[in-house]
Amino acid sequence: MVFFIATAVSLVVAISVWGRRFAVGAVFLALLDLTVTQWAFTSGFEAAAVNLSAKIIWAKISFVIIAFAPLFYFLFAIQFGQKRRWVSPGTIAVLALIPVLTIFIAATDNWHHLLWRTILLQPQNNTAIYRPGQWFWVSFIYNYAMLGVGAYYLCRALFLFHVSYRARFAYLLVGTAMPIAGYSAYALGLIPEYYPNFVPITFALTGIVLTWGIYKQPTFSLIPTARNQMVESMRDGVLVVDESNQIVDINQSAEKMLVIKGRYHIGEPVQDILPIWDGLTANIGEKDVTTEISVGDHDPRVIEVHISPLYNQRQRFIGRLVALHDITTKKQISDALDKANQNLKLQITEIEALQADLQEQAVRDHLTGLVNRRFLEETLDGELPRAVRKGYPVCIALIDLDHLKGLNDKHGHAAGDAMLQAVGKLLQKKTRQGDFVCRYGGDEFVVVLPDATIPTAYKRIEQLRAACEDFEVKYGEESLSLSLTAGIAAFPEHGSTAGEVLHHADQALYQAKSAGRNCIMVWGEAIAVTVA
Repeated sequence: MVFFIATAVSLVVAISVWGRRFAVGAVFLALLDLTVTQWAFTSGFEAAAVNLSAKIIWAKISFVIIAFAPLFYFLFAIQFGQKRRWVSPGTIAVLALIPVLTIFIAATDNWHHLLWRTILLQPQNNTAIYRPGQWFWVSFIYNYAMLGVGAYYLCRALFLFHVSYRARFAYLLVGTAMPIAGYSAYALGLIPEYYPNFVPITFALTGIVLTWGIYKQPTFSLIPTARNQMVESMRDGVLVVDESNQIVDINQSAEKMLVIKGRYHIGEPVQDILPIWDGLTANIGEKDVTTEISVGDHDPRVIEVHISPLYNQRQRFIGRLVALHDITTKKQISDALDKANQNLKLQITEIEALQADLQEQAVRDHLTGLVNRRFLEETLDGELPRAVRKGYPVCIALIDLDHLKGLNDKHGHAAGDAMLQAVGKLLQKKTRQGDFVCRYGGDEFVVVLPDATIPTAYKRIEQLRAACEDFEVKYGEESLSLSLTAGIAAFPEHGSTAGEVLHHADQALYQAKSAGRNCIMVWGEAIAVTVA
C-alpha cells in the first residue's frame, strides 16, 4: 500500500511542478517526479506479485524509466545552480547512454545476468532478493555520480546568494540526501535483503521536498529568475555590502568594471576590490554618495559609483547597495565637448578681435593711423544734428600738404609716406581734446572742430600751419619739410549739411592755393590771411 501512496503523491507533485514548467529547473524536476511515480507504481505491483516470474517482469518494467531518475536530478541541479549552458542536447545525449544501456541490459538480463547475478524468492514475506551483477555496479557508480555532482552544484549555489536565502537551500540538500542515503544503503547491503526496496519511496520524498522548497517559498523561487537572469544581465554593476563591509552579492558586470577575476568574492571585505571604500564611506554615515573612480592602467575606464544604504523592515541599517555605471564614453564626450567649447570660446575671442581689428581698419587709414573718410562721414552725420540741438557751431578745415608730389618725385614715395605719417602725428598732437583729425585722401587732411567759432578755428589751424612750417622729418641723411594750406568752412553758417560744408571748405582751400599756398582761407573771405 505504501508504494501506491507514494505513486499518488509523486503524480500530484509532478502535475503541480509541470504547471510551473517555465520556472528554472521545473521541467527536469517534473520529469524526476514522473520517473519516481512510475518506479513507485511498478514497485508496488512487484511487491504484490505472488510468484518470482511476475516480480522479475515488474522489476524490469521499473527500469524502463527509473534509470533516468538520477540524470533528471542532475540536470535539475545544474540548471538551478546556474550552469544552464551545460544543459544542451549533446550533453544530455552523452549522459543518457548509461541509462539506455541499463534499460536494455535489464530487459535481456535472463541471457547474461549482468544486472542481477541471481534472483531468489523469500517465501516468508514473498520478497524477491536481487543480488547485483557487474552492470549493477556500473549503474550504481553512474547514479551515485549524478546524485553527488548534482548535490555539489546545489551546495555551490548556496554560497552565491545572501545568507538569508541559505536556510531555504536546506530543502534541496535534505531532498538530495534522502535518495543518496537510501540508494547507498540498498546497494551496499546495509538493509537486509529480504526487506522490500524502499528506494522509490525516498525518491518520492525527494520530489516532495524539492518542490516544497522551491515553489512554496515565494522569495526563494525568485532567486534564479530575478537575481541571476535580471541582475546578471544588467550592463551596470551591482554590489551588495553588509553592515560589516563584507560582500554579500556581486554581478558579472561589477567584476568586469572593477577588473577582478573569479566568482567567489562573497564574504570578502569590499576593500579588497574597491580600495577607496573607506574614503567614500568614512563621513557619509547612512547617506547616499556618488563619486567617480578610474579603473585600469593601460586603458583606464571611468566608473560612476553610487552608494545607497539598505534597511530591513524595522528600518535598521543592514548594509549598502553599490551601483556601478561605466561613464567612460560619456566622460570622453563631455571632455571633448568642454575642449571644443574652450576652443570655440577662443575662436570667438579671436574672431571678435579680428572683427574689432577689421572694424578699426575700416575706419582708420593704414598709413597714418588717423581715422579715414568713412569715419569722417559717419561722425559728421551724428555731430551736426547734435550741434543743432545744443546750438553750437562746427568748423571744418580741409588741409593740403604743399608740393608733396615734388617730394615724391625727388626722394621717392617712401619719403612721401614718411612725411604723411609725421604730419598725421603732428596734427593729432596739436589738436585739442574733442577735435579729431582725418586723412581725407592723398595729401589732404580734415580737422573737425566742434563748438568752435570761425575766429577760434582759424587761430587753431594757423597754429597747425606754423608748427608744420617749422617741422622737419629725418629721412636718411636728409631733413624733409613741407608747408600746408587750409580752407575753413563753418556749420551752419556755410552749409546745412556735412557735404555742403566740406564743399565750401574745399573751395576755400582752392582759393588759398591760388593765393600762393602756405596760408589759410575762410570760405567767403576776400583774401587769405597768414598769421606771423
